[in-house]
Amino acid sequence: MDKYIKMAKMVLAREDIASPIIVKHINAPDFTSAKIAITALGFFTLYINNKRVGEDYFTPVLSIAHARDTSGFLYPSDEEYTYRLYYHTYDITNLLSEGDNLLEVHLGDGFYRQWERRAEGDTSFGSRLGTQFAISIDDGELVLCSDGNEKCRQSFVTYSQLFVGEHQDMRLLDKDFPLYPTEILSLPHTLLAESNAPTDKLALKIAPKSIYKDDERQIFDTGANISGFVRIRLTGAEGDKVTLRFAENIDIIDGKCNLNFTSIGDVYVCTSGIPQIMQDEFISDGKDRETAPCFVWHGFRYFEVVGECEIVRVEAVYSSVDVTASFDSSSQELNWLIDASWRTILDNMHLSFPSDCPHRERLGYTGDGQVVAPLAMLTMDSREFYRKWIEDIFDSQDIRSGHIGHTAPVGGGGGGPGGWGMAAITVPCSYYKYFGDSSPLLSHLDGIEGWISYLMRRVEASPLGLLDSEEEGGWCLGDWAALDEMEIPMPYVNTCLLIRALHMLAHCLEFALPSYELSDIFAIINRLSSRVIEIYYNHELRSFCGGVQGADAFALAANLGGEELASSLAERYKRVGVIDCGFLGADLLIEQLVRWGYADIAFSLLTSHCIGSFGYLMDKGATTLWEYMNGNGSHCHPMFSACSRQIFEGFLGISQREDSFGFARLIIKPRLPEGVARMSASLLLPIGELSIAISRTDRGEELELSIPENDTVLQYNNEEVLLTKGTHRYIIIL
Repeated sequence: MDKYIKMAKMVLAREDIASPIIVKHINAPDFTSAKIAITALGFFTLYINNKRVGEDYFTPVLSIAHARDTSGFLYPSDEEYTYRLYYHTYDITNLLSEGDNLLEVHLGDGFYRQWERRAEGDTSFGSRLGTQFAISIDDGELVLCSDGNEKCRQSFVTYSQLFVGEHQDMRLLDKDFPLYPTEILSLPHTLLAESNAPTDKLALKIAPKSIYKDDERQIFDTGANISGFVRIRLTGAEGDKVTLRFAENIDIIDGKCNLNFTSIGDVYVCTSGIPQIMQDEFISDGKDRETAPCFVWHGFRYFEVVGECEIVRVEAVYSSVDVTASFDSSSQELNWLIDASWRTILDNMHLSFPSDCPHRERLGYTGDGQVVAPLAMLTMDSREFYRKWIEDIFDSQDIRSGHIGHTAPVGGGGGGPGGWGMAAITVPCSYYKYFGDSSPLLSHLDGIEGWISYLMRRVEASPLGLLDSEEEGGWCLGDWAALDEMEIPMPYVNTCLLIRALHMLAHCLEFALPSYELSDIFAIINRLSSRVIEIYYNHELRSFCGGVQGADAFALAANLGGEELASSLAERYKRVGVIDCGFLGADLLIEQLVRWGYADIAFSLLTSHCIGSFGYLMDKGATTLWEYMNGNGSHCHPMFSACSRQIFEGFLGISQREDSFGFARLIIKPRLPEGVARMSASLLLPIGELSIAISRTDRGEELELSIPENDTVLQYNNEEVLLTKGTHRYIIIL
């Protein structure tokens, strides 16, 4: 279909129509097969002869569609990106008929014409929505394309702002609207590409519970924080309005229940002057109508209903990525953490990019995305999801300077070069390690080299000889979202993360591209490592930066220390007792504690019921992870879920040899923490399904394994056992 859609034209609807429908009559001959390739500026839903095509929501998957004015971004951006527009292909053989056919493309604003939210500045693309499509009949014997002769008209959707909500007027459903001409938009610098990435689909149908009702309104509880919307049945008289508002939390004062909008960003004021609160409105035409939003989703647990309607159900919608793992243990806290981590990650998978939250920002922050990616790659069917997001990262790279932004697709957010932009190295490397596929890494090697060159120019300009700045006027962070004010030095964090990423890159290239000359990479590693040690290491304290906020974990992750430093890290966090660092440090803290033999301390940090641990979140009734461990900010942020990867890789010990990718050569090295009587999991790895169960008995630790491949090593008590494919049982005497 690629050559056919490239023959088509992008046709635009009128600017003054809120959610237009582009109309075309198709005259089809007698045929045996038909397909359509279609994309849009904005979201589209396609209908042929009044029947919906496909089950996708919020298509096309997100990309940088074309150049736009970035002068209104909150953070400076005068960069040139790679512009790409994804199209989707559908089989329409059973929908098309011989003779005249009505094709209608219903368009919504999406991210493209987003004009209400201004917290990140003006990030919208344009003021006119459009579509481009091509129909291939009998494998190209006849091709019918959008050509500018289409018409456009109004729809029953009168408002569809992604960060606020959707308005529908059912009185407009059967109205005979005038048809207006369309116009053609030329996009000469935009690449058209077929999407193989998972689209958003209906994932769950939920029956919410009514928890409060008074004379004016009713409040429902969905049971958990979800990403989606509410389907209702309008039962009122013509002109009656129904309003739904959404929030993650509720307040109960003097017996009255109210939604609490703080965590979803109600402090932000929209262009129209309203607070940024998620709200849908429906006007009845006096008929029994079932409806739901067409072009918006919300992140919520609770919703309030004002007006006459019936609640049909809550529908959770996100990218069609399945969890391919299972976990269970005797620890209520670990069980909660895994469940909450998966739910939070899925709630933030839309349009095949990982967002930071499903409501307030909805940006593909590369900081959040890169720390979460290894867990999602290990436990979810996420191969195509992350292949597409890696493309987004490099599409968002400045062609001139090599700079990598803080969001992908670029959306105006802020961050730093280490914890955010370093996703350009860490995500392709993780992809290779977990899936055994080096193609995303190798296909973007030029971009990675350009990014490293950019970073080294910043190092050369630094008085410290470290990575301590980024774009002038921009937001340059180190770590982020610690319990207290950030103390760990930003240059230290960014430089350690650069060193760590370069080690990852060198390791991957050693096997993926043996002819690659690694000497320049190691020269940078050695140079930066010397500077970090010289400036930040205290020999008397045996620690970097006084060990503040996980500083020693950053050094260990960058190979700047060994057993002595790991011992200092463990001693400190045995005293601290909670995760006091930001989300970048939290990931490395748990990882390094387990790596160096301190699984018990890692377990304690994960499961404590004090502020700064996940047991505290569980006690507060959270169902998804919070942006801040103390409850500030969003209550559906996935970044701290990165810690839970060590439950699989650390406690259960599921790893692979240094020369292994895609788990071709498995290593099992369990480290069952004290306080956990049993733990079990299954994982669908590229080599097949692995299951492991370990329990503590009077004789020792009883281990049962089901191994998918022969070349697997079990390590325990400094011994190794080579396992063959099949089921194995052991008693490990400790």
